[in-house]
Amino acid sequence: KILFLSRYLSYRLDEVEKEASSVLGRPILLSSPVQLRQILYNELKLDQKIQDNVSRTTATREKSTSEACLLKLADVHPLPRIILTLRRLSKLKSTYVDGLEQYMKFGKLYPSWDQTSAST
Repeated sequence: KILFLSRYLSYRLDEVEKEASSVLGRPILLSSPVQLRQILYNELKLDQKIQDNVSRTTATREKSTSEACLLKLADVHPLPRIILTLRRLSKLKSTYVDGLEQYMKFGKLYPSWDQTSAST
């Protein structure tokens, strides 16, 4: 069932990427903050359509593509909500579904415990 769920989430991720491409009218690499920043702030100018200021990244002082900023922009355009959906599905698949796959044997989940190692 984990393999089925992994395939289903891969399918959903492809659907969400296609939806983003259709909303934008061209393909886009949704995992690239640089491309997202270019589209959201320079092309669509979504930061000018909201009342609140968009926060900036600490290191480069560029406009942020964080979850908090995308939630602010989601009321103005459908693309930020699509990006948030993609990020959530991707996190679910990579961390939980694919992460549990290594502990599956014979259709059952077998945990692993190593007393001598520390994980931080």
